[in-house]
Amino acid sequence: SSGTDYIPLASFKYNFKYSNFSPLAIYTQTFVFSHYSCSHCKDRIKLFATSFVCGRMQASGVYKILLFYQYVDIPQDKLTELEAWLHEICQRFELMGRVLIAPEGINGNIASKGPHGIDVFCEEIIKLEVFKGCEIDFKLDYSDQKPFPDYVIKKKREICSTGNSIARDVLDKGLGGQHLSPTEFHAVLDEYWGSKNASSENKKDLVVLDVRNRVEFKTGRFMGSKPGQEALDPCTKTFAQWFKDYASKKIDDLRDKKVVMYCTGGIRCEKASAYLRASGVEDVSQLGGGIHRYLEKFGSEGYFKGSNFVFDSRALQTPANAQVVGKCFECDSPEQGVSTDRCCTVCRAPVLVCDPCRGKLFGVYYCDDHMYLKGAYFAFLGRFTDEELLSQVEKLGQVALEQPKHSSRKKSINKHIKRIQDYIVSRNQRDQALKKKKKKTGRSKWTQNPRCRSCGLIGPEEVLGVLGRTFHDKSVVCDGKCSGFSKGSYDDPKQSLDRFNDEDLMNEVSEMGRKRTRTTKGERKYAKRLRTDSSEEWDSIEYDIVQCATDNTVKLRTVKPYMYDYQTNAKTRWVGEKLLDMYVREFATNQGPYYKLAIQLGLIQVNGEKVDPTYQVRNADVIGHLVHRHEPPVLHVSCEDMIVADTKEFLIVDKPASVAVHPCGSYRRNSLIFILARERGMKKLFPIHRLDRLTSGLVIFAKDNETAAKVSDVMTRKTEEQNDSKKIQKSYLARVHGKFPTTKEEFASLSARLNIGASEAFDTSEKNQQNSYLNAVSIRQ
Repeated sequence: SSGTDYIPLASFKYNFKYSNFSPLAIYTQTFVFSHYSCSHCKDRIKLFATSFVCGRMQASGVYKILLFYQYVDIPQDKLTELEAWLHEICQRFELMGRVLIAPEGINGNIASKGPHGIDVFCEEIIKLEVFKGCEIDFKLDYSDQKPFPDYVIKKKREICSTGNSIARDVLDKGLGGQHLSPTEFHAVLDEYWGSKNASSENKKDLVVLDVRNRVEFKTGRFMGSKPGQEALDPCTKTFAQWFKDYASKKIDDLRDKKVVMYCTGGIRCEKASAYLRASGVEDVSQLGGGIHRYLEKFGSEGYFKGSNFVFDSRALQTPANAQVVGKCFECDSPEQGVSTDRCCTVCRAPVLVCDPCRGKLFGVYYCDDHMYLKGAYFAFLGRFTDEELLSQVEKLGQVALEQPKHSSRKKSINKHIKRIQDYIVSRNQRDQALKKKKKKTGRSKWTQNPRCRSCGLIGPEEVLGVLGRTFHDKSVVCDGKCSGFSKGSYDDPKQSLDRFNDEDLMNEVSEMGRKRTRTTKGERKYAKRLRTDSSEEWDSIEYDIVQCATDNTVKLRTVKPYMYDYQTNAKTRWVGEKLLDMYVREFATNQGPYYKLAIQLGLIQVNGEKVDPTYQVRNADVIGHLVHRHEPPVLHVSCEDMIVADTKEFLIVDKPASVAVHPCGSYRRNSLIFILARERGMKKLFPIHRLDRLTSGLVIFAKDNETAAKVSDVMTRKTEEQNDSKKIQKSYLARVHGKFPTTKEEFASLSARLNIGASEAFDTSEKNQQNSYLNAVSIRQ
């Protein structure tokens, strides 16, 4: 092909070499030459209809990912030989991923660092005797993060489990649906959903079936522009459920319809389409190559909206400019983020949760199947009092009565009730024993922080970041790589909830952390040097006290300008967007020309490397921006005048207005924490609460994280009575000019002048708040 001409080519075998690319073997398929861009550096290059990267990206450690399957009869002796060959080639090229083999065929999702391992795998597997004559569809993609922990080869009864819902001979009879190319599939949707679709009395109604699970459906699906133009949600958790709980009940409704179906890569549609045709549904077609191939052809410009859920560490395959169709289970805001901590507290199924709700819900989420247990079932029991736990037992008991007598739901609920009861007894016995020995429980850091549902440790770090919390002892914090494709090994053991609620686990983890810190003298010196380096910024701060230009009685604290590297993790909404476009839209402090030049000069980098302004942001990217930072001045009050009390556990400070409690926005070194660290050497302070920057008043700091978490919980605990002795009250006083309204009539008069509804300004239904407010406004300062 030359220029913009596209030439369809018949089936052939051909080794193609182009410029920086290593040879790419093409196997017995029809390809169309087209213009594509390198998915990383955006070089305009001529490629096949699949995603590749340019030569310089191949040499930089990018992982090449392969998705493939093939239904073919494999005798038992050949199955053993195939297993041995897979182990050998995975070890030879350090391949990673998962391959399932069964008498009905092979299903694999593997990767190699760089392209060579996968290229050789594709060349060699089609030469095996069991796959001779097969046209294996190799679907390729790239990622700069490790897709899988290691490799595993498993023998199964099925390469795509149906729970024995479909007989093997159904596939042998060739009852599978017609394979549609992405272009043909798009044309069908265009015929029914497009703006020019023509209605016809003889045209069958179209049904678009999604044969994936509900989480995959929520993150992305085929949709039209009008209501009702959307794939059907199977509402299933596993593929086996699709047959039993969904398709079997829809057969009669589908017989006279035109059915098109799709899945991630096509393997599930092979069995699903055969099942429907064997059940009497005649007009059944499937998307050949699945969503993967469709996105290669149409990207976000087609009918697929959202992101394609993939089974590797990327979690989502997001086209450029893709819209977010997923919604947070709690607040319904747009969200499609997938991570190890966002899972159901009952069954660990993935749940879509936005960042604000992650912080608010303390890591406790519920999937659709277990929403009926919301507010009654909690995996980690330590943060609840005995009364709260007994209340949970009562709620669970009521739910259990509503379940069928011998159902698995009823058994699971009763098991958790027993777990709670045993925990109450065990905790009380432990507390009594510690009380006699006059020892502390050491429980607060485990009970006052969210914990990972997969490994039981505090966190993960990402959730702690949402809450603004950090731990120096990393041995007790989950790093987010404990489950799924992010964990270190497929062999990592799962632990039960009984184990997670056993306080011996907490002691063991803490002891392991202490053992890791017991180093030799030389190592201790090195560790001390590292700690000194981490506080280097505090020691380098230079303050200056100047007179206010408009008021000689006021002094201002200024900071000498300094170089600072802003760093942030890529937000979900940024994924797929060009770096320059993202900066212009998200950060209005500068204009587009500045950001473009900053990226070109390397002042803005991604993952520590210089990139092009057209670089597309990817999931898990770390974006840095080096700036010469000029902080605004703040009101100067000496530390001696600010400190009200300084005890072994607490520091109480009278914060002046204009000073932020901690680094935020335009303020970092001119924040209260940095001022105290620089001028008083107080480098380990943990704010228990916060005040707005423009608000003056008392701020309480704890001198260790455990105390801060414990007191903060007491301050924010919701109670029915405002004068609860267990709750620390925080009051705000405001100085006003003129006569402040104190009655409903005065509020109505003021509201009319300010164009505010009287009901908004004064809610007569809340008598307690009304009385408290009227008492408060009588205070004069």
